[in-house]
Amino acid sequence: MLRKTLPCFLVLLLLLLALSGCALAETAPAADTTAEFNGMSFPLDAEYISLGDTVVQDFDAFEAFLDRFTGLKQVDMWETKMPAAMCDRLAARYPGMKWGWTMVLQGKDHQHLIRTDYTSWSTLHNNTTSHHNSEDFSILRYCWNLMALDVGHNSVTDLEFLRDLPNLRVLIVACNQVTDISPLADLKNLEYAELFKNKIKDLSPLSGLDHLLDLNICFNFVEDYDPLQNLKSLKRLWIYSSRVPNQSPPDNIVRFLKESLPDTQVDSTHYSTAGTWRFLYGNTRHPHYDAIVRMFGEDHLHPHYEYIPFEDSFPLTEEAPAAAPEASAEEPAETPVPEPEATPAPADEPTPVPAEPRTDYLLPIDFTPGKDPSPEGYTENGYSDSTIQVTVDSGLFEDCVYWVADIHIKDASQLRTMSATDNGSFERNAQRRPEALAERSKAVVALNGDYYDSTERKSRGFILRQGTLFRNNLDEPGPWDARFMDVLLIDSNGDFHIVYQPVKDAVITVPDNGTILNSFSFGPALVDNGELIEDFQGADRWINMAADEYRQRICICQAGPLHYKVICCAGPYKGNTGMTIAQFARLVKTQDVLVAYNLDGGDSTWLYFKGAKVNDLGSTGRKLMDIIYFASAE
Repeated sequence: MLRKTLPCFLVLLLLLLALSGCALAETAPAADTTAEFNGMSFPLDAEYISLGDTVVQDFDAFEAFLDRFTGLKQVDMWETKMPAAMCDRLAARYPGMKWGWTMVLQGKDHQHLIRTDYTSWSTLHNNTTSHHNSEDFSILRYCWNLMALDVGHNSVTDLEFLRDLPNLRVLIVACNQVTDISPLADLKNLEYAELFKNKIKDLSPLSGLDHLLDLNICFNFVEDYDPLQNLKSLKRLWIYSSRVPNQSPPDNIVRFLKESLPDTQVDSTHYSTAGTWRFLYGNTRHPHYDAIVRMFGEDHLHPHYEYIPFEDSFPLTEEAPAAAPEASAEEPAETPVPEPEATPAPADEPTPVPAEPRTDYLLPIDFTPGKDPSPEGYTENGYSDSTIQVTVDSGLFEDCVYWVADIHIKDASQLRTMSATDNGSFERNAQRRPEALAERSKAVVALNGDYYDSTERKSRGFILRQGTLFRNNLDEPGPWDARFMDVLLIDSNGDFHIVYQPVKDAVITVPDNGTILNSFSFGPALVDNGELIEDFQGADRWINMAADEYRQRICICQAGPLHYKVICCAGPYKGNTGMTIAQFARLVKTQDVLVAYNLDGGDSTWLYFKGAKVNDLGSTGRKLMDIIYFASAE
């Protein structure tokens, strides 16, 4: 009997095991597709993540979180103050990662906070007498595109940390204890070097620096000047007390340098910062020194962190591909702006938007410039011809200076846009000096645009310019890092329309399905239908408007049919407070406008008239990707 039942029992047992296996398979949890950290969820296949306002406290847990990602390339964690040791730890664990850090350079009585995305930085940003040594500055190797560095007036003896900064174009190491400048040989893009008041004997590392424009070696112990004869691009050379203390070099050396460098201003009699090194006359700065001040800031109370090229800077080499020099107004050269690895792919190819069959535009709806303004049309604060009338005024509102350009045009085609690319269109990105853009466009009045392809946008927005759609890539409302912006539409009649925070698949139209000539994605709207907008708070708002910070700001407004105003305010500089977004909206409401739309402010704030920046108080500015302008059609 046992022999008969045993096979049946075994078959039954196997069947039960198979059924239980199926049940287990059916109930097994699906593989995770996201990673959680501090209440935030990120897809495991993300290439870029940002921790937003989160401050990392537990780095072991943070590393365990990062270890789960399969292709992560960039991490932004700006709110976490990173000491050098922690930077080294993460960099070693995740080689090749691009970090968005706020690093701590600790002194005896102060802290320097240095972001890894700074393009310029100076120790003078802190009002302190505490000096840093060479090892302290090794943390700068994580600044992936530092182009201007001032470590003057410290206790630097070794410049090895410079080998990790190949993009440097401006270097100030004056008033230190440097003897060996060998690392400078690797700085092939270096254009400006202040090396005075050190202990330098050997200049041979400088001999291959073909881009060097300004060199100050006063108060050193130079033994041989021969390496300088190879510096054929050099425009200024200061050499007083460069061999013997408080004496000019021997006449034969001065004569040799002047003969070897016939296009160079060789100054052998003036102190390191005297003569025309800084000031041409009175308070008029040398153009290069003026750029230095603007890129580092006037003093520790007004620091700046953005590199500003000289007018005569060289184009960047392939080794330093990030920021580009300004082109001259006479021959503007396109400056490609590389996108970070984590930036999503751009939207599809530009798609023409069908336009109404109008034939009565005064100017073509394309990227050609306007007509030349008449020199006779200009007055002290205005311009007038048969197609455009402009007045420019200024005032004071809540302890801050502001400027208003009031513009009447004859036809909607006179309100135009242009990018910094060679043909002025928006299919890719570039940057130029705003003055060069204004001159190329023949603008009567111009202002900065919406910085249509900044990295923070991650290729988001609705970008339609001069009748052509270049991007329709609005964000979905759900993702943790969604980017929302109010959109401004300008139709074929020149009328303004606000679309509030449109999201993916939204239908973007103007009343009566009219033609859109231009659209802008930044915001927020400040005034609509003549009513002040007051709610600028909340996580669903566009992330980059810095609502509660005191900033330079600018907006474009419609005041009536073919009647417009451009309004901008000063930043917290030279006695001005700058404005929050709410203050700025209140100011704009006092100007009797129907619709007002905020554009990219801060250092981008730029209002142009009569060949110059109107809102120029000496504060820093930047190159622009695009401008909006009003042109003559006469």
